[in-house]
Amino acid sequence: MLDDSTQLVLRPGYRLQWEPRQETWVLLFPEGMVVLSETAHVLLDLCREPISQAALIQKVRSLYPGQDVDGDIREFVQDAYEQQWLQTL
Repeated sequence: MLDDSTQLVLRPGYRLQWEPRQETWVLLFPEGMVVLSETAHVLLDLCREPISQAALIQKVRSLYPGQDVDGDIREFVQDAYEQQWLQTL
């Protein structure tokens, strides 16, 4: 299980790209592509450089003040890690 001190980064070979025809962000990787929600894009974009889960939560809190986002972020990060979109350092 990942904790708040875990350093996360987008896996090498994976990249975010805007798809104008679909008007959405996608995550491209060697095996395919995933269409991202706006929030998923924000989270993965923040992981282009190494970031701790705690710092990621703090940054997202500042983008969505007054909303309880902690649990949702932890759930997304765990899922993204299991899908191998993110790696730990």
